[in-house]
Amino acid sequence: MNNFEKYLVIGNTLEADGRYLVAYTIYLEALKYADSDSYKTLESYLESFHNYINFNFSKLNSEIKEQFLIWIRNGSVNLCAISFSHLFENLDFAKWTDNDNCIIYHWISMQKNNTEYINITFDSIKSEYYMVKFLVRRIEMKFSGIDDLINYIREHNFSNECIDYIIRKTCFFPSVVYKELMDNLDYSYYKRLYECATDDSTSIKLERTTQPGHNYGDFAIIVAVSDEDMYAECMYYINHLNIPEKCRLTVHPIRNASSMTEAYNIGCGQSNARYKIYIHQDTMIVNKNLLYELLDIFETPEIGIAGVAGVSKMPESCIWWESKEDDNYRNLFQDTLLQKGHTLINPLSKPFQNVCVLDGVFLATQYDIPWRNDLFDGWHYYDMSQCMEFKKRGFGAVVVKQSFPWCLHEQKCNKTLGEDFDKYRSVFQKEYCDFL
Repeated sequence: MNNFEKYLVIGNTLEADGRYLVAYTIYLEALKYADSDSYKTLESYLESFHNYINFNFSKLNSEIKEQFLIWIRNGSVNLCAISFSHLFENLDFAKWTDNDNCIIYHWISMQKNNTEYINITFDSIKSEYYMVKFLVRRIEMKFSGIDDLINYIREHNFSNECIDYIIRKTCFFPSVVYKELMDNLDYSYYKRLYECATDDSTSIKLERTTQPGHNYGDFAIIVAVSDEDMYAECMYYINHLNIPEKCRLTVHPIRNASSMTEAYNIGCGQSNARYKIYIHQDTMIVNKNLLYELLDIFETPEIGIAGVAGVSKMPESCIWWESKEDDNYRNLFQDTLLQKGHTLINPLSKPFQNVCVLDGVFLATQYDIPWRNDLFDGWHYYDMSQCMEFKKRGFGAVVVKQSFPWCLHEQKCNKTLGEDFDKYRSVFQKEYCDFL
């Protein structure tokens, strides 16, 4: 198979998978290796394909679309193809979303004058992007000083423009980072950005000023791990939590589990702690006072399980995020590459809101109940099932009012639900129909 045929196969695979933007990029690269007849045929196809994807791009972030068109006009398609040049024999990257690829391509284009970047691998580019992203986020959440970021910037010769791009796209409180960079890196450049920032960083709480009431007990955090880099960042935040007096905190990473319920049952069995916290490896606990606030919530013995996102009434579909907005309660930071934001739906005026089910991005319990691995031996509906198990035993599920959001959910890509989602949805409906 020659280069033209390889690019064509990759483009066809991506197009069939609905990755139109990336497919179009790969087709353009294929033109470089086409003979005269193939060139005419593919060029004609791309003219109609270009109009088609322009229509479909209307649902994408406008900045992504605009940047992509700039690359095409500037003849920068070769930059886009670099990331794929070493993956001819492996089509797994078709699972990556357009958002993922766009941000990587932008990273390359920002560094295109640095010849060392032209031959760098896709994974290295992704790794460096995430390293800068994690470092600026630690600063904005006031978990870290500026030194590590400054050293990384200087080591890799990143431009101010590139760092600013990452800050604008990933930070919820950019003024915090701009202020530190203004004082420690480039005063005039970052002073202008700091003065233009409109975020309210005063909402970030640093220290707990009072101890909890009479509620004490040890904590265990249980995490199913499949991505060591993401877990390391998760641990960075855990290691900086404020721990109440008379309490201890242990962490239980569970690797190679075949399902979330299996991982959580193993982790639960490893600890005698009264309070268990179950989080995804890509969930960062950005409120240092989380443990204090959990102790306050669990002063109410009727509460069995608590979280940051859930619904008070399950829709008929049993897909919780399809519920009516009035039934929906969420308060967390989320970042899905170029789509970061503070998700706040129906903010609470009281300490907690009773709900039917919770999302598994963050779950905390004060009683141990086995996770139903006999029914949910995959990665869906384990969270809602556990809420039902607590309900069957007379305990409630609640979304908690937070002084500052407890969690930041960091997703590396826009995940699809997968083939098993409907299977476990049917199991859930059948098992818990009397409790919904």
